Amino acid sequence: MPKCNGLVSIFIIVYILTTALQLLPASPLRNALFDPIRPVILYCGLWQNFILFAPDPPKYNVSMTATITKSNGQTVVWQYDKPDQSNFIELLVKARYHSFGNLYASCYEILRVDFARYIARLHNDSKNPPTKVVLVWNWTEITLPNNEQNAHPLNPAKCVYDVQPDDLR
Repeated sequence: MPKCNGLVSIFIIVYILTTALQLLPASPLRNALFDPIRPVILYCGLWQNFILFAPDPPKYNVSMTATITKSNGQTVVWQYDKPDQSNFIELLVKARYHSFGNLYASCYEILRVDFARYIARLHNDSKNPPTKVVLVWNWTEITLPNNEQNAHPLNPAKCVYDVQPDDLR
């Protein structure tokens, strides 16, 4: 049993150190230390982002939609759940889920195809299976209320995925 306690202690220490490293302001030293372990942190789902509470809060509202094309040509538009459409309890429960919807950053490109497959499976119908999923992320700049400059949409990010038969299993 002592070996198990030691492993748990090592995991907790590594987790605390990587979380602290993630939350440091971006700098050449921080990036040099964090970039090599970033894929492992993302893969394990251990990343932290408290940017909402930081001195520099998010500057963009991001929304994602998926257009699913079925084999008969019918299209279905699927809207990713938005935080502003949830009550307080749902926001707490779905915090990570909402963050996952912001997959427009380049470090998440590897997840886009898997997410498209997931959406294809959500809309699978044996008589009319999906053939294509187009994910589109739109974002609008957030401006201060007293700022005369209006918010304007930025170029959307897009992922087009042709569904394979094995994806629907």
